[in-house]
Amino acid sequence: MATSRRPGGADLPLARATTDFRFALAAGGRRATTVGWYADILDAFVQFATGVLGRGPRLADLTVDLGRRYAVSLSEPAKSGGRTRRRGQPLSRATVRGHLKALKVFAGWLRREGYLSRDALASLEVPRDDRRLFPIFSDGQLDALLRVAEGDSLRARRWTAVLWVLLDTGLRLSELTGLALERVDLEVGAARVVGKGGTERLVPIGSAALFALRRYLERRGGPARGAVFLDDDGRPLSPTAVYKGIRSLGTRAGITGVRCSPHTFRHTFATRYLLLGGDLLTLARLLGHSPHSLEVTQRYVTLLDADLRAAHRRFSPGDHLARLGGVRPARPPRLRPERRPARRSPADRPARPARAGA
Repeated sequence: MATSRRPGGADLPLARATTDFRFALAAGGRRATTVGWYADILDAFVQFATGVLGRGPRLADLTVDLGRRYAVSLSEPAKSGGRTRRRGQPLSRATVRGHLKALKVFAGWLRREGYLSRDALASLEVPRDDRRLFPIFSDGQLDALLRVAEGDSLRARRWTAVLWVLLDTGLRLSELTGLALERVDLEVGAARVVGKGGTERLVPIGSAALFALRRYLERRGGPARGAVFLDDDGRPLSPTAVYKGIRSLGTRAGITGVRCSPHTFRHTFATRYLLLGGDLLTLARLLGHSPHSLEVTQRYVTLLDADLRAAHRRFSPGDHLARLGGVRPARPPRLRPERRPARRSPADRPARPARAGA
């Protein structure tokens, strides 16, 4: 059993330690959603331990055996719901992995902060990731979704713009709903996106998606600052509204075999970007998988890497779909024509063969 160097020792209530952990995460700059995710999991674990022990758990009760029993319980149907459980449904392998990884992060923090003299869950095994391929949208499914969304009303233009932007940028749901007008350059076709951990990155926007976005903003009107996408009441579009809206469009379009969600668009963007010839390094930068900070001035577009923009123009999934002849935003987007070879002078042209009888 691990000992403690903190006041209260191993008898410190586990719930008190989880509260301290949440404050540490918040003080360290972790996003509210991340802190909330850890809080939900740790609260569920404390509740489980209370039921097993018949009393409030203490730090001394944090053992590998208790962690394993918790892992087994997660794979069984639940009698009650909550943010971490669906009523009557066992959790998926990926979700169980998330729960156990969160517990191990918490246990490691307890050791580093002196709550425990050793990592109590160091030997707790986490289920292997089955690494199944995430289904993505086909060309036909994308075409069907865009056809269902198209129209001239404000709502139709909004959903059309949402679909095109998600397809062409691979933004996370929180990044899309958090996108601000003052961070979007409609002339150049780029957006300054705030990603995980508050890090910023510059994301190019292809011609087709940019045109759909312009059509929506022309009809939307309103202030020139704040959220790009607004709901019917003029308030910032919430992540839940986007998720439900895309799911509804998928139902109307008859989409089957793939989950109609914002994250599916992110996977579709990444997969198609690579299939069209994009490279992994550039893709990682576009998706924000390697966060880095940039000092962005008022003219932030000048900091956008020219090679990154050129690569996106070449491998843009949105522009590729438009070139296939499928649904386009209202009218064909003006794509930059490829440079034609210089015309040869008459002297450089090959002589025509003489006609017979000439």
